[in-house]
Amino acid sequence: YVSPVTKTLELRYRQAFRPGTVSFEGAISRDTLEPDETRAYLFGTGAFRLPRDYILSFDVKLTSDDSYLIDYGYSSEDRLESEVAIERVRSEEFIRTRAIGLRTLRDSETDIQDEIPAVVTDAIWNRRFEVFGGRGGLTFAAHAHVRESSDDDVGRDVARISGSFDWARSWEFGPGLLATTR
Repeated sequence: YVSPVTKTLELRYRQAFRPGTVSFEGAISRDTLEPDETRAYLFGTGAFRLPRDYILSFDVKLTSDDSYLIDYGYSSEDRLESEVAIERVRSEEFIRTRAIGLRTLRDSETDIQDEIPAVVTDAIWNRRFEVFGGRGGLTFAAHAHVRESSDDDVGRDVARISGSFDWARSWEFGPGLLATTR
């Protein structure tokens, strides 16, 4: 697209592979709003099958500056989350680990960007099974987020690990009555 105020090249790329797919869209511009800057954005998604029923997926959202997406009407998002994850879902098991990169485009948060978590990581393992005549579950989870600021007075870096066990058993009585213990 060429006009007196901008020269913009938009792109879109999609491809299917045997184990998965990728899709990208983006644009690159030179304009009169930021005369000495090359402005751009790139959004992409993909998912690939891995051995042992695992899935690798990603979702990437990048922009050159805080106002490019809204100036050109590409997106009204005011926070960009980019994520890469590996997971496996089976009838009795769920496993997921992921890392998320965060970037705010909000004017009110630009000055405190280094106080907002820049990277968030999660991992979870959940297993369901039959035990003592009921259904049991075992879950282990880990979470962490870090911010770019090294100042201890504002914001916090956080890391936690948790685990839980649950169990439930139900009995049916008479005309549609159900009793459950947990």
